[in-house]
Amino acid sequence: LERRTASDLFPGSDTRPVSVPFVTPGGEFGVYDYSLPDAFAGSLRLRNSAQLLGADANILHRFRGRNGVSVDGLFGYRFLSLAERLELLGESRALVETVFGGSPMAAGGVVFSRDSFRARNEFHGGQLGLRLSARRDRFTFGAYGKYALGANVQTLRI
Repeated sequence: LERRTASDLFPGSDTRPVSVPFVTPGGEFGVYDYSLPDAFAGSLRLRNSAQLLGADANILHRFRGRNGVSVDGLFGYRFLSLAERLELLGESRALVETVFGGSPMAAGGVVFSRDSFRARNEFHGGQLGLRLSARRDRFTFGAYGKYALGANVQTLRI
């Protein structure tokens, strides 16, 4: 499936706060302010995307094929990949002289921030299946099932 992307903008102002909560590696809770009355005016853009890819290749063997009825077995390989991405793009302008990241910041100073989270899950495995097909005159009935067993590889980038 094609990559799907969505984006949302959360504008703040000198009277409208925009904040994101977070947890530090030490387990403490905090809040990152993109816009805070009487301190910062800014905005936050969230952008996410996802893409699903998959393929399989099979060898088919006919076990039975008589009187319009056939039973086939299959053996093959299956691949499936899901890639997801989330980005937080922020801009904050200081309304008054303040301290940012331990350093003094003059009024009018601008801070740009970008946080990115990427996850990819890939499945690789062998599969077995069975296919049943019955034909009579102009009509055909078909059913099949597949079962895959393999390994999932997960990658996360922050």
